Amino acid sequence: RSGGPLLPAAAPAAAAAAAVANPSESSTKGWAMLCMDNSLVDVYCSRNRAAIFAAGLEIGDDVAGLQQDKKIAIYETLVGNKHGGSDLKMPGGSTLNTARVMSGRSCFRPLGLATCFIGVAVDDDDGAFLVREAKEAGVDWLLPLHPKQGGACTGRCLVVVDDETRDRTLVTIRGPS
Repeated sequence: RSGGPLLPAAAPAAAAAAAVANPSESSTKGWAMLCMDNSLVDVYCSRNRAAIFAAGLEIGDDVAGLQQDKKIAIYETLVGNKHGGSDLKMPGGSTLNTARVMSGRSCFRPLGLATCFIGVAVDDDDGAFLVREAKEAGVDWLLPLHPKQGGACTGRCLVVVDDETRDRTLVTIRGPS
């Protein structure tokens, strides 16, 4: 990973082990599926080439090597009403999405399995969004939101779609995940 505040590696692991060993009274004891991965909010936005280039991107760029602060600047440049388009925010990370589908209360074909998710998110709007969406889908979210400190934010994946060609460029801000 490049840049960005990090959480102590032992903290999420220890909290996850404790949560699995001692599930809360509100959780579904006896999970059929335990999922653990990065916690991300996917933000989809469709933009014209001028806006994409102005943000410093090329169509189809691989921006994985960029510093975290540069990725955040791209995100802040492209997301929002200033471009006239509407952005779509969805819970993300393939593992959380799998848990939502398997749980039985998602918009997809449900399988009805008792599922839980272990992932780190920050106590910010995006972290609250992830926990709310997981719980609405019937997924037990096991870790508390991490206190916001030092500029940390919940992980986000910006999916920028070129209005003309429909090509995608992904900008992933991992946050503490």
